[in-house]
Amino acid sequence: MTKNSIKKLISILLCTITMLMQPTSMLSAKSTDVYTLGDLNGDSRITAVDARLCLRASAELETLSEKQKAAADVLGNGKASAVAARIILQFSAEIISVFPAEQPLSTTVWKEVPISDKKIPVSSSLLPFDLREILLGYDSDFNYQFNTYIFKGTILNYKAYQVSWTNENAEKVGPFEKTIIEVHVDKTYYGNLPIKSDILKIYYPMPLTWEIDGSVGIKKNSEYIFITKVLDENYTSAVKMITPEYKGENEKYADVSLGGTNYRLLPVIDKNVILHSGFFVDNKEVMHKIIPYETINTSGLVHLDHFEIGGYIALSIDDFEIEFPKLIEQLENKYK
Repeated sequence: MTKNSIKKLISILLCTITMLMQPTSMLSAKSTDVYTLGDLNGDSRITAVDARLCLRASAELETLSEKQKAAADVLGNGKASAVAARIILQFSAEIISVFPAEQPLSTTVWKEVPISDKKIPVSSSLLPFDLREILLGYDSDFNYQFNTYIFKGTILNYKAYQVSWTNENAEKVGPFEKTIIEVHVDKTYYGNLPIKSDILKIYYPMPLTWEIDGSVGIKKNSEYIFITKVLDENYTSAVKMITPEYKGENEKYADVSLGGTNYRLLPVIDKNVILHSGFFVDNKEVMHKIIPYETINTSGLVHLDHFEIGGYIALSIDDFEIEFPKLIEQLENKYK
């Protein structure tokens, strides 16, 4: 975003605030036979006034005519929503030049492919351990928060896909190998189950053939604690902002996303939970409850030496289920 665009957006936001108490009549659509997408009040301009009208309609503070509803449908989903209002505001500030509803239909392709038995060792540098980001979904770089869903479940199945799409220049991008993991939800620790069924689909952004240094392996019929991000409208908006070039449409094929297995996938082995030491490293009381890792068979689940050098610890499932909710509560209170 350029400095000029930022200045325009700030100016428009201030203008929107000053218009908060304007009477509805000033925002009403003119009587015309046609409409322009984004122009809710029919003045032949797309401004913050239109964005405000859309926002009020989404909060049921304003009733739109049929033409206004059509003009507000900038996302192509038939809704006048808060997200649509934000898109209209971005258009008025010249941050975007085309509404999503005007763009061509998706050309994303998910092609199922066999999963190879061959494993590929992959070296990786671990990202900094950030409890706020991992458990509460905050993205510090973009000042954004995803909705987190944390649960215990058993892996039932998984499938590999080659994902590709056509970009705005009509160029093919990809394919990239992704994985969809099917899990039976046994217990929720944090957040809300995003679907009515207890069979959840998880989007995993890497091939299962990769054995990444310091990561946790994914196996059928194995039990884990999953720390995931819900693939909702909030997630979709964030991905468009953070990585606008990615067009994988994960939300059409899965319910939640598992960003990586280093910190977000905790194996449950013989009623013990294997997790990164960063979760409780500052809690001496919990660290005294650690079970010696030599007594737990992690073969095939924790790759290479990261477990042996102390990166991972083990707690009994009983201790985990007492201490983990406390940890989340402490974080929520800290970052309210």
